[in-house]
Amino acid sequence: MHQERKFAIFLDIDGVFNHDSTSTIEINKVIKEQINGDRYHAFRCDGCDICSKAQAYLFDKSSVQCFEELIEKINQVAQVHIILSSSWRLGRTVEQIKQIFNMYKFSEFIIDKTTEELSSFADWKDFCVVQHFDAKNGFPLEILANGDINDSNYLNSLVHLTMRCRASQIKQWLHQHPGYICYLIIDDYDEHLSQNFNDNFISTYHDSHFLLNSSDTQKAYQYFKSCIQ
Repeated sequence: MHQERKFAIFLDIDGVFNHDSTSTIEINKVIKEQINGDRYHAFRCDGCDICSKAQAYLFDKSSVQCFEELIEKINQVAQVHIILSSSWRLGRTVEQIKQIFNMYKFSEFIIDKTTEELSSFADWKDFCVVQHFDAKNGFPLEILANGDINDSNYLNSLVHLTMRCRASQIKQWLHQHPGYICYLIIDDYDEHLSQNFNDNFISTYHDSHFLLNSSDTQKAYQYFKSCIQ
């Protein structure tokens, strides 16, 4: 039964594990002590894989622990598949992403990332969330208000903009990967997520405070149990 059940978690990083206030000095210290030994970056961190790996060492340990305990419980009865939806995925392969997070157990469960590719207008209509798309008329809401439906360049530029919406990207991934008993989305920023995914969305934004906590993971596990009952 375990092998037949697959459970997807769409995972954000900033605002979930990363409080995004780590200094260049802290990151450089980790690079020196944890990653490259005698190599020390005395310049501003620029988002390269080395700097990102160093920043990952500085994730909130309590938040990561909560997440890994959630995975462990779910994995007892279903295969956990993590799909990275965070901007940390951009320009990186899945293997590069796993290497950046390989100091944490959860990295072993990362199997994919949401798309970076830009869809055509025809494909986009299948995946776009209702906040961008007027199904009755078959055109994006912004075009109905301001654009020329016969201008293909305008159509494509608008599609490329709105397909960066996280809810649309997740919807596209789910459409292309059937067979999951259920899924969760863990994110601090509600980019049309609650409107489209309801209880599948676990927000890590708590009255001006961020990061995943035990209340979030308890809520997530309760939702998971409702999926398998």
